Amino acid sequence: MNEKELCLELANAETEEEVVKILKNYGYWTDPNSWKYFGNVENNRSQIGNQQAKPESALIEKIINSVDHVLIKECLLRKINPESDEAPSSIWGGVERFFGIEKGELTELLRAEALRVH
Repeated sequence: MNEKELCLELANAETEEEVVKILKNYGYWTDPNSWKYFGNVENNRSQIGNQQAKPESALIEKIINSVDHVLIKECLLRKINPESDEAPSSIWGGVERFFGIEKGELTELLRAEALRVH
């Protein structure tokens, strides 16, 4: 068996059906010794099923997660425990507190910029 070929075929598969077909062709699909539970947890449906079904929703989630991580970093740089009451309780509060953007909204930043220009 050529593992590189298998990986490339899986990486290029565009549908779930293609993945199943490839795994069957290589003898993995029906081989119970080839599979482990995700996280070694048998009942992990909530973790696996909690993924976004639509690409637009997944993209939005990535953007929100990136903002969350920037705010966590800002807390840590200021020696604030992100889980404590001292940390901002919302994204908007964190953006306002750490970046000075009123209400934590980009529209407020753009309005302030427009006012400075005029």
